[in-house]
Amino acid sequence: MSDNGISDITLFDFVGNLNESSMRLIESVNLDAMRESLNLVNSMPAKLYDSADAYNTISQMLSNQYQDIEALSSVSSTLINTMIEIQTSLSIASALYASCMIEKVARSFASLDITTCIDAIQKTLDAPCISMSDYSFIKTSPMIRSVQDKLSYPQGFATVINKFNVGSANQLAGNKNIEYKHNARAFFKGDIEIDVSELNAICSAVNLLEAIDNTKRFSEDELIDFMILLDNAPTWEVQDPTGEKIKQAIQDTGKMISLGKEYYYHSRPRNINEPPYVWQQMLDAPYGLTAYGRYNKVGHAHFYFTDTLDGSVSEIRKQVYKHNPPRSVIQTMMISARNPVNILDLSAPSMRRLDAFFKFLRMPLNASTDIRPRVYLIPNFVTQCCIMNRIDGIKFYGGSNYSKYVTWSDGHFEFARNIGDSVI
Repeated sequence: MSDNGISDITLFDFVGNLNESSMRLIESVNLDAMRESLNLVNSMPAKLYDSADAYNTISQMLSNQYQDIEALSSVSSTLINTMIEIQTSLSIASALYASCMIEKVARSFASLDITTCIDAIQKTLDAPCISMSDYSFIKTSPMIRSVQDKLSYPQGFATVINKFNVGSANQLAGNKNIEYKHNARAFFKGDIEIDVSELNAICSAVNLLEAIDNTKRFSEDELIDFMILLDNAPTWEVQDPTGEKIKQAIQDTGKMISLGKEYYYHSRPRNINEPPYVWQQMLDAPYGLTAYGRYNKVGHAHFYFTDTLDGSVSEIRKQVYKHNPPRSVIQTMMISARNPVNILDLSAPSMRRLDAFFKFLRMPLNASTDIRPRVYLIPNFVTQCCIMNRIDGIKFYGGSNYSKYVTWSDGHFEFARNIGDSVI
């Protein structure tokens, strides 16, 4: 194969210029790839986790056999690579998932009937609901990228699918219990409605909990059901197998540190016309007035701080700016640890797989007006697990040049000096 010939030829142009004999040769190779994919998938012990090796095998097989097809000798190598990418992904997907749409698209593409591929995808998009295998396919498949301008998405569909993480799509592709409904622009597990942020959060939580103890695998279904259980429970002390697994995972982790820096920073906004807070006021939020937060229940003020001045101010600025910027300033104080503090460290570079979990812990609310947002429920449960195991706080990612911390008590710290005010 070479780059001689027409470099800007499209998939449609290419198929339209093939003679019947060449199409039969290509179809034979493509169908062989589909059969080999099925054999490989059936031999994999953990299908969703071992598919990368199968993908590489099928891709190489197609590349080798395409080289022997004379009709492809003058076609751009970029186009050939696109064909290989699409056919490989379709072959693997059709072997992995029991989806009528994916099967039809795979077989139609194998015979180079791209019009039928588009029709099959459009029919699925026009249906009231979409299975997770089909939804994930539409999110991730290179086939979609090649025909996107010929598809018509339902209202709101593009917004939701753009927010859906590729990692979540890959992780949920084999889940038969979740589907997407167009009228609600949300996902459903039975009668349980789940928005895209919550679903991304659940998938990220699965990654964290497996990383803490990879001998205990969590499923998305378990965590969705547990989130709903927490939503309906009056307290966090629920008796549930998933909750017990999370408790055990937190108990078993050994990533503990003490506060090693000499100084840290704590900031708080105040009205520009008010006098500065004194030390005790900076430490104590009025009990009962604190809103439900990611790590705290309503009325329970946990102590948040950072290891840099800029980071401390930046965190408050992000929270306050949208509310009343002209009337507020940010007061910052320098603090130091007065005694050893046992911190669960989930920010170390060696724990790269845990980054996804903290995306979950800090998942945006998307302007939720809920008094008790569901996206906060599992992070709050993790907090309670830490408290139960006598862990004093958590260190987590704040920004490229600082880390954030939360402790359940301000009694670990003493005042060093007041830094002053920063404008919003």
